[in-house]
Amino acid sequence: MLNIYLCEDDPQQRQYYATVIADILQKTTDEETKLFQTDNPHDILRVAKRPLLNKEQRLYFLDIHLAADIDGMQLASAIRQIDTVSEIVFLTTDTEQMPVAFRLQLKALDYLLKDQSETVLIDAFSRCIEKLQGNTTPSKPLFQIRVGRQQIRYPFEEVMFICTNGKKGVLELHTRQACEEFRGTIRELLAQYPLLLQIHQGIVINPDNVIRMDDHQRFLTLRNGEKCEISYRYRRKVLAKLSA
Repeated sequence: MLNIYLCEDDPQQRQYYATVIADILQKTTDEETKLFQTDNPHDILRVAKRPLLNKEQRLYFLDIHLAADIDGMQLASAIRQIDTVSEIVFLTTDTEQMPVAFRLQLKALDYLLKDQSETVLIDAFSRCIEKLQGNTTPSKPLFQIRVGRQQIRYPFEEVMFICTNGKKGVLELHTRQACEEFRGTIRELLAQYPLLLQIHQGIVINPDNVIRMDDHQRFLTLRNGEKCEISYRYRRKVLAKLSA
């Protein structure tokens, strides 16, 4: 059983998102699913405090900039204090808030940018809902690193980018929720993981997690809110890949 909770203070946007979600559910599932919408974050908190029923899944779509006594980030933090398993998706026009959610360890499933085209936004809602329904395509290969004596595996979709950090033979892996140092080289990574895209001599990214490209300033914004510089040398290659 999937229960979806939408908290958005703009009445027109809330109704639009509710219609989009209802249309997706009608097309993708026959199971019992409920959609609850409100502009009051305390309504959401009352729901979050209820114990999860057997086989119940909860998906929260939260506007970051709520016109209330608590905003979307504070609401998500309160939810996480009592519910660590349900999924949270942020609705925002402000990519600068994404690193804040990262630092607060809110374990967001996704960040949906409100100013995207209707088609892109609908696809984004569908992606989030289908992840919980289990109707997504097979996952991409795992990304594996060794940290000390530990072998750590991440779903490839969690990888944002990998970069050098000034230490010889050491790279930094940036995922949705973590940053890890490990030994290796950019050349070795590109040979082992052809899905990665090099955008700088010392940076490779997961192109599936790019949400915005500024060709004038030559930087990319990743799904976790971090930004990466595109070197002039790789500009054409990056443009061709992301425009495909």
